[in-house]
Amino acid sequence: VQRLVEQLEHQALVHAGVLFPEILAVAQHSRALSVLDDLREDVQEGHPFALRGRDPIPAEDEAAERAVIEARIQRLVDGPSRGTEGDRRIFQYFEARDRMERFRTEASGLLAGITNGDSPSFQQSLGLGADLLANDICQSVFVDTNLIWDTHLGNFNQHANFEVLFAGLGVLYAKLQSEGILDDTLVYVASEMTRTPKLNPDVGKDHWPHTSVMFFGGGVKGGRVYGGTDEQLSSSPIDLESGDLSASGSALTYSSLCAGILASVGVEPSEWFPGTGVYRGPL
Repeated sequence: VQRLVEQLEHQALVHAGVLFPEILAVAQHSRALSVLDDLREDVQEGHPFALRGRDPIPAEDEAAERAVIEARIQRLVDGPSRGTEGDRRIFQYFEARDRMERFRTEASGLLAGITNGDSPSFQQSLGLGADLLANDICQSVFVDTNLIWDTHLGNFNQHANFEVLFAGLGVLYAKLQSEGILDDTLVYVASEMTRTPKLNPDVGKDHWPHTSVMFFGGGVKGGRVYGGTDEQLSSSPIDLESGDLSASGSALTYSSLCAGILASVGVEPSEWFPGTGVYRGPL
């Protein structure tokens, strides 16, 4: 049971944000895990994987373990729905599992080049993301640089990080262009915060709530800077529609920024950010 739990949680981490965000919810919250807890109790009580009215199945038989677990979950699904969050997550689990099987079939060529346990470079991850988009396997990809940007000590260490970041983005740009999907792909480069304008006593920089982002790709009116900062490097107010500096405007928040991203790819932002102004500047 523990092995199956670990496998489910691993799949959640691997696939969440690409194709199967529901798996993460199942791994954390669903009634499926309460079923696994029941199975653990069965084992502790000396009844390995016994089903009511069924003969016990040997615990060492992994296929049998999986069959028992899925049978118990299926009974929950087939039973009368109480309209609970747990019921909804059970259904999401089966839907996600079906998508996973389709993914294995449709992405077999890409999966052949991936080795479990490998730590791909930033450029390799970007290349895989571009392949997933180009082959219509998913519609969005999240890639982390996996670099250390939290430079409270020695802020100069970020110099090498930026070299890696921009080299990778150059490779991504070329890849999207060669695949013929650059004009249909919006690339958004951001951090949740930035660093203070001044160095601290450790030649580092601490957390700062004003940051910048970069867009390129489909639908972007590029080649210019939108918005700005004041002498203290705090965000200046802007007009959300044009992105121009405006004394009567407002500071750009992440909610407005994300609402603009959704609008640019054809998703109604009000469903996700009700009452939020939509940033349309470069998009």
